[in-house]
Amino acid sequence: MNLKNVFKTLKGMFAGAIGKKRTPLFVSWEITARCPSCCIYCGKDQQPPGDEFDTKDAVSLVEEIGKLGCIRVSLTGGEPMLREDLPEIISACKDAGIEVNINTSGRGAAARLKELKGVSGITLSLDGIEEVNDSIRGEGSFKDVMDTVAGARKIGISVSLMCVLSSENIDRLPEFLEFIKKEKLPSAFQPADKFLLRGNSENPAAPGTEDLKKAVNLLLGEKKNNLYIDSPNGLLRHFGDYPESAPLACGGGFIFCRVDPAGRVWRCGRVRPEGEGLDFRAGGFKKAFETMPAMRCSNCFGAGQAWVNLFWSRLVSKDWGK
Repeated sequence: MNLKNVFKTLKGMFAGAIGKKRTPLFVSWEITARCPSCCIYCGKDQQPPGDEFDTKDAVSLVEEIGKLGCIRVSLTGGEPMLREDLPEIISACKDAGIEVNINTSGRGAAARLKELKGVSGITLSLDGIEEVNDSIRGEGSFKDVMDTVAGARKIGISVSLMCVLSSENIDRLPEFLEFIKKEKLPSAFQPADKFLLRGNSENPAAPGTEDLKKAVNLLLGEKKNNLYIDSPNGLLRHFGDYPESAPLACGGGFIFCRVDPAGRVWRCGRVRPEGEGLDFRAGGFKKAFETMPAMRCSNCFGAGQAWVNLFWSRLVSKDWGK
């Protein structure tokens, strides 16, 4: 993030915290629910993809959030590389002065890198060395990630990793830390949710409480010797208690939001209370965004969002959202 956007972020967060103005500084956007991966902690089969809004509406959304002060959009899914009009969406963001980061499994990404000109970076999902990652995310998924890393570096696109800590990879974490250090790949970490992503069943790969604490302590202890562990100490300590982490003040509807493939605006991809999730095409994005009331939540497990909420919690009053 450039210095100008750092200033805009701080200004927007302080304005929101004292109740003067809501600004969608960060928008996480599921541009598609389609996904070729079969990750063990995803329940995509429990939630059919449904309809996606078209390119015209996508550009309209970008233009509106740009006027409202958005500085960064994270394009996610599903698998965003399956969205045919991805270059048009990126171009619209660039025209609106919005930074773009793409969150991808790497499936199909290497072949489309030349279409991603203008993105600020790519975050690739990788949960371990090849043997471990492929057992979690499907055969060939590790190679897809590394092919994307090589291709992105060749054309100057910044890359980083997101590792989900689950019962299937925690024991092999030391090997992964050696790998990211050798390959010089900045990596953030977050726990697998207690429920299946995009599903309504309990997650069989959710890490045990003690195992997660051990993993977090390992990460904290290794940070001084491994510059590629990219998660802040405070965030790791917060995750060490998951799913019993202390409730955080949620910035959803005040400084960030999630847009789903059908055009509905939510506070995040996990917690979706009744009364939220308005279609931005019906009454405008601003109305959908400002519908969300203040709240506190103990379900915050997404690395980027939880880090923002940790900072947000320090800005607002102790009674905010209660």
